[in-house]
Amino acid sequence: MFKFIKFVFYFAVFITCLFLVLSFGQPLLQEIKYNINKISGFQYKLAEYDSSGNLVIPDSEKIRYLYPADKDFSIVIPKIGAVAKIFADIDPFNESEFLPVLRMDRLAHVKDTSYPGGRGKIFLFSHSTDTIVNAGKYNTIFYLMEKMQSGDEIDIYFRGLLYKYSVVDNKIISPADVDYKDSLDGEMLMIMTCYPYGTTLKRLIITAKP
Repeated sequence: MFKFIKFVFYFAVFITCLFLVLSFGQPLLQEIKYNINKISGFQYKLAEYDSSGNLVIPDSEKIRYLYPADKDFSIVIPKIGAVAKIFADIDPFNESEFLPVLRMDRLAHVKDTSYPGGRGKIFLFSHSTDTIVNAGKYNTIFYLMEKMQSGDEIDIYFRGLLYKYSVVDNKIISPADVDYKDSLDGEMLMIMTCYPYGTTLKRLIITAKP
């Protein structure tokens, strides 16, 4: 009987550890990597090209270039080393439409909002996860979004052109708060994800201007 209880105990410990690794392993690794890079002075930058179209070689071993997923519609966030394709005109109220996009580590562009250069509000969204169980599966590019601060760079390629934005605000809101979009004027990039990590309790909103 004692051996059986001991077996059950160790099995429960094993299952718990496995659950934690599957749920938090990837985010934890990204957090560790981010802090190591910060301490060592390592940084990501958007790939640069000269007037002839040749790639400019970084002048430091501590710089790594990031390349857009494509130049039709994609995002590059140097601070957190994030690169992702953006799918246009996605209905945020239709799960069958947006979930397949978010599960592929891609962003969704909200239908009927503006595009880069369009002088309106560009709204992108993604879930950092849907539940704790799926925390290691969904949209890993957003695990570090809370690190974004005023002045940080966000680059978006749209129809072959590069549009650069600078973060002006990072806030946490209730899912029921929909008035924040109406109080902003002019061209504005807004990115939304779930917060805190592993839940859908609140929303993290990153706002940036050209």
